[in-house]
Amino acid sequence: MQSMTKRRLLRLAAYAVCGLLVGASLVGTTNAGPAYADDGKTPAGRPLRELAAKRGILIGAAIDPWRIDQPDLAALIAREFDSIIAENEMKCAMIARDPEKYDFGLADRLVAFVEKNKMKMRGHTLVWHQSVPDWLSRSGWNKEQALDWLHTYITTVVSHFKGKIYCRDVVNEVFEPNGKFTGKYKSYWYKTCGEEYIEKAFVWAREDDPDAKLYINDVSCEIANRQSNAIHEWIKAARTRGVPVDGIGFQAHLAEETKIDYDKIRANFNRFKDLGLELQITEMDVRIDGPPTPEKLAHQASICREYLKIAIEFGMPAFTVWGVSDKDSWVPGAFRGYCAALLFDKELKPKPAYYAHREELAAAPATGKQ
Repeated sequence: MQSMTKRRLLRLAAYAVCGLLVGASLVGTTNAGPAYADDGKTPAGRPLRELAAKRGILIGAAIDPWRIDQPDLAALIAREFDSIIAENEMKCAMIARDPEKYDFGLADRLVAFVEKNKMKMRGHTLVWHQSVPDWLSRSGWNKEQALDWLHTYITTVVSHFKGKIYCRDVVNEVFEPNGKFTGKYKSYWYKTCGEEYIEKAFVWAREDDPDAKLYINDVSCEIANRQSNAIHEWIKAARTRGVPVDGIGFQAHLAEETKIDYDKIRANFNRFKDLGLELQITEMDVRIDGPPTPEKLAHQASICREYLKIAIEFGMPAFTVWGVSDKDSWVPGAFRGYCAALLFDKELKPKPAYYAHREELAAAPATGKQ
């Protein structure tokens, strides 16, 4: 009966619609012990945040406020993670939808959840070309007017969250794959102000909260390429001019089938660390093309394990995944045919990737940092 059940589970997993029945394929995928505690829902063993704290690294997740309205999901988030990043609610288009006033209501709900559950809050993001309020993009302002408004906006937002955010992405995705700045056809800020707005944003963010670490955050720059080369050179030059860039965030939105050279990742990270920067993995997910078979889930887990291992090697202060459950992931809407990118399936059951995180954290030496 047992062998028949396993064969049936493997066959169902191979043909299921993305995400459905992923939990069934988890049987026997880890040596970490029983899959669940007595309640049938909570993963047996120590949660990620407890293991991570002894290794001096925060384990974070991106969420939106409505997720903490779901009791089971909220409990899972509070149990497993000790750092939270707002998926959308701290972006400009959400806070400054009205030109006459700012709306911090949704973001404040997340901050309250973080404080209640003894977590830390990561700010994301002050400036991003895909989050410009419609009224601002139609304003017709010149460079001076646009920069004046941006200064006021950054001052207001940073002051509002002062003391509640341990680090923040000041700018997000300001470089293209070809190594050039995200240009006038995509970015309101570059079209109106040129590259000057980037440095000014860092300076203004530091003025109103000197304790929060300030990051540049970007995608597809985990290895040396034209994009990461341009980012490296910009940071190097900016820091010589006194621009307060404290760290770089590597988003790490990955595809399971992509061949990854981890030695190249280490080499690239080393050159950024040599600039005196903090490094973080800020938005990690590993999307799967087609049904999430046991083989694909196992490979996804191995990718997660290697990235977390590298994060620990480099002394990263935080490692963040972009979401919690496959039910709520942005991946299916952004990448046709892809799914199952996160640590928990649609029923909030832990996947092999979850256990890979836990095993890697358990194996890492304790640092004494909490």
